[in-house]
Amino acid sequence: MASRGVVGIFLLSALPLLCLELRRGIPDLEEEEKNEKRQKLVRKKQQEAQGEKVVTVALRCPSGSILRRRFFKSYSSQVLFDWMMKIGYHTSLYSLSTSFPRRPLEVEGGRSLQDIGITVDTILNVEEKEPSN
Repeated sequence: MASRGVVGIFLLSALPLLCLELRRGIPDLEEEEKNEKRQKLVRKKQQEAQGEKVVTVALRCPSGSILRRRFFKSYSSQVLFDWMMKIGYHTSLYSLSTSFPRRPLEVEGGRSLQDIGITVDTILNVEEKEPSN
């Protein structure tokens, strides 16, 4: 009987400490909302910064399909021809041209996508080259 009394007194004395620990474990809803807003803002800034560096290029193929891929603007313009060859259009038979105004895409060694004028999302046409006699 005496042991029950001791246990009861012990539990009553530990109750305030237990409440404090439980309170610390429950996250403050206002703090949580502030953190979520802060995370969203940081994520948005990161996406905007990334968007300034990246461009989406779409290739309109002779088959009618359109393939899209993202590149860093600082990449060599040669990556466009490498990609075109990878999807099955060899550079000896096909060329790339801009949609409007329609002109052949000039790729010189060492020039970046930005240097050749691809600074925004762009559609390029894959066209058969004229057979040379």
